[in-house]
Amino acid sequence: MPLAIIGNNFTSEWDARASFMLKSALREALDSAELNEDQIIRVFKDMAGAGDGEGDGMVDFDEFKTVIRAYGLTEISVADLRAVFDLLDVQGEESIKWLDMAISFYPEFKQLQDMRSAEEHDAEASYLRGSVRKSRKGRIGRQKSSNRIKGSKKRGSKCIKRHKSSMGVEDGGLTVEDMERLLGAWSSQNRAMTRLEARVESLDHSAEQMMECMTEEANELKDTLAALCEMSERLQSKFINTLKQQISGLDDENITITSMITKGYGSLMKGLTGTYQTSQRFNSERFQS
Repeated sequence: MPLAIIGNNFTSEWDARASFMLKSALREALDSAELNEDQIIRVFKDMAGAGDGEGDGMVDFDEFKTVIRAYGLTEISVADLRAVFDLLDVQGEESIKWLDMAISFYPEFKQLQDMRSAEEHDAEASYLRGSVRKSRKGRIGRQKSSNRIKGSKKRGSKCIKRHKSSMGVEDGGLTVEDMERLLGAWSSQNRAMTRLEARVESLDHSAEQMMECMTEEANELKDTLAALCEMSERLQSKFINTLKQQISGLDDENITITSMITKGYGSLMKGLTGTYQTSQRFNSERFQS
């Protein structure tokens, strides 16, 4: 796997972590304004109507930035605000529902959760009403509704029972509206679980790819180092052999010079000895005469 791909994956994950940190910093800034729950919800509602005054429930980046600045949060740069906005804009549509944005910052607010439940209930109810019209049955019987819920996935059964209990619905007293609300809550939880599972799978895949690439690069580096060590040993051996040859040649030359000096000295001494002996004989003969 090319390093560029690993670098891109790493950069993407790093940017996501940085955006989460910026989001936390922005929430801390909102909390520092000491607003109550209603006032904070109003902040996000105002975003949906800031700038263009459409009040369509959608927030674009300019509206987001305008309201954040209006509440005195000037220490966060435009680039950081953009990073947070892009983190929330999971669909890449350059606009976010104000309710989705508010819940992402304050998931613990009960008012926001109630609004989300009502919104999902309306959507599910609209879908079911359309299905009922198409079936031309006019209405759904209580027994048939109960049978449908019993045929639902096992994963949603606990969620349904919990929501039935929270709404005060007794067993056997399920109405069409109750069923719509239960299905809406169950569908919402299933969608959230699906998104979470997809995110975890994506992170696992990226980590696996990164480890494979790092292993390949480590093996290549190991081979390169081995080749360099081998080359270094060859060069070192060659240098030592060359040095030995030069030293050996120098020794031979010294021996030759020494031999020549010794021979010259021997000849000189022999000549001097001969001269001395000749001089002695000459003096002896002259003395005798």
